[in-house]
Amino acid sequence: MDWKNLTADKQMWLTAHFYEGRAAAIDRIIVHHNAGRLTTEGCYSVWQSREASAHYQVEADGTVGQLVHDRDTAWHCPGQNARSIGVEHANNGFGPWTVSAETLDAGAHLVAALCLYYGLGRPEWGANVFGHRDFKGTTCPGELGVGGSQHDEYCRRMGEWYDAMAGGAAAPSAPTQKPAQQALKPGRRQVAVDGLWGRETTLALQEHYGLYAGGIVSGQNSSFKGISAGCLYGSFEWVPGGGDGSPTIKALQGTIGAAADGFCGPATWRALIAYGMARGSGAAYNDARLDDPSVTIEWLQRALNEGTL
Repeated sequence: MDWKNLTADKQMWLTAHFYEGRAAAIDRIIVHHNAGRLTTEGCYSVWQSREASAHYQVEADGTVGQLVHDRDTAWHCPGQNARSIGVEHANNGFGPWTVSAETLDAGAHLVAALCLYYGLGRPEWGANVFGHRDFKGTTCPGELGVGGSQHDEYCRRMGEWYDAMAGGAAAPSAPTQKPAQQALKPGRRQVAVDGLWGRETTLALQEHYGLYAGGIVSGQNSSFKGISAGCLYGSFEWVPGGGDGSPTIKALQGTIGAAADGFCGPATWRALIAYGMARGSGAAYNDARLDDPSVTIEWLQRALNEGTL
């Protein structure tokens, strides 16, 4: 990464889901997390087909990718997009949403470089740097946000990198922690047929559709929890009052014939139950709910194991 000139290690320019140009001057940086260990390529794949985007992605090893030009408006924080730059961070595939030491350092360095380049002053959370959840009901940016276990360290390194770049202070010491590597399993993933939609079921779905396999159904409105008792906490990201939807649910909706909005509301569960009933799930009726346990989830798990979804 060329921090002075803001030239990223990778450049993969999106062709959709952003606006060319800006309606306001840049005056803030907004920090996000993936709720998964995405690469720049993974973000590109998701954002080309989903109505969302950010300018930068910081990967698990500290590699920085750029997907939207700074001069253009990414779709990352409604109400703040025209005036901000969005920086995404790879993190672990389930809560608590921590990032690797390399991601934290490179993300803080990038925020400092952006603040210096655009004349925003020394980075300060709540003044020229914000988290996504400062503006919207979401868990994003995970442990990097206010109250998170990595928030203070992130803010400290932002300041240290800014001081080093702007005034010649000593650069922060290099991180020593190495990001954990995800184990890869050969062949089709086999999940327990127990009627409970947990992380393994989500991973199997994501692998089935060729999506990033993080094990999380992200961005779901918490108002749907009551009809989703069979969907286990830790596999679904429940967002009070909102959410951005999930590529995993959107892909499943395409299979079952539901409106592809990425949300697991009653219309989606009704369509999934009907789809399973037509294929011998054994569900006795369709009440648009996934119970604990659910025969529809059992059918879904068998279909994933057999490759018949």
